[in-house]
Amino acid sequence: MDKQRTYTVTVYLEECIGMENIKAFEVIHHLKKIADVIEIFPKDILEYSQSAEVIRQEGFKLEITTEFNIEEIQAFFSESMNKERKLKLLIKNKAMKEGGSTNDRKAICDMQNQ
Repeated sequence: MDKQRTYTVTVYLEECIGMENIKAFEVIHHLKKIADVIEIFPKDILEYSQSAEVIRQEGFKLEITTEFNIEEIQAFFSESMNKERKLKLLIKNKAMKEGGSTNDRKAICDMQNQ
């Protein structure tokens, strides 16, 4: 069993007009197949009426833990969610902020699924 890694994931929904909060909820639900979601911003995605506008302008952010590495997370989105909608992902290994190893530093990248 691999060690758990913590990531900060920012998801931008591209070509999305309306119901961004519901689409964000779908992405989060799908991501739970490979990761534990620790925190979500905006927090009240479905309950807060202005969440859709925040997501449209800034994307939404997640803090997750998973055994997957960045490349595996990207592949998961590319193979599954991206067929339904265009997503742009920015995934950062949280260990970097906490003085992570050299491998952690190399894991930071900006990815766009197409």
